[in-house]
Amino acid sequence: MKRKLIIVASLVFALTSVLIGGAFASGKITIVVNGQTIPTDVSPRNTDGRVMVPISTISKALGADVTWDSKNQTVIINQKTGTPLSTPDIWNEEINTSGGEWAEIVSIINQYLTAYDSRDEEAWKKTIAPSYIENGSIELAGGGVYPSILELKILDAKKIGELQNGVQYKILVKIVHYMNLSTPFVAKWEFDVSPYMSKGYLIDYANIISDTQLKNYTVFPGLTFTDVSE
Repeated sequence: MKRKLIIVASLVFALTSVLIGGAFASGKITIVVNGQTIPTDVSPRNTDGRVMVPISTISKALGADVTWDSKNQTVIINQKTGTPLSTPDIWNEEINTSGGEWAEIVSIINQYLTAYDSRDEEAWKKTIAPSYIENGSIELAGGGVYPSILELKILDAKKIGELQNGVQYKILVKIVHYMNLSTPFVAKWEFDVSPYMSKGYLIDYANIISDTQLKNYTVFPGLTFTDVSE
């Protein structure tokens, strides 16, 4: 039975070695799953060139359940049906909203990013609130590489206020973009959105809080962008 456990664990290590980036600075190994740094309760170990990582941490980050069958000495990992690859619950807050309201928020963020990425000033201005610039937000870029967004995903949201006609939210968005022909970068953007009478949700504030160059990024199996800056 021990042999079965070793085989299953080795399979998980083999799979995660493809999906995880390890940073070996100062002897500390960082686990990155789908562009997100994953905290662990047990530190990864580098033994003779092989990185050993906690199965439960990786599986949960990939949206799977992990159970231990002590009778058969087997680690069992099951992908949740219909569940996309998960991300950490950064703000740990339950959002009580309707599908219509959330769809409106997603729509305005998508409109903003589409306009920003194409440098369409007229369309961009339609997505921002009157106080947007005064709030210290990022302004529309005048040049650079565009369009450059390869992929985007909302990572988390939290309530930051309540108005007479709706709720204000802070939204965290992951944006994968490229520079230098195809060198991938992963950026995190913060958005504050508020409902406005007769206009719906608009962007009160937006800014880039981090932007990290990657060695490679796989959008889906068969499409990978690689660092060409070296």
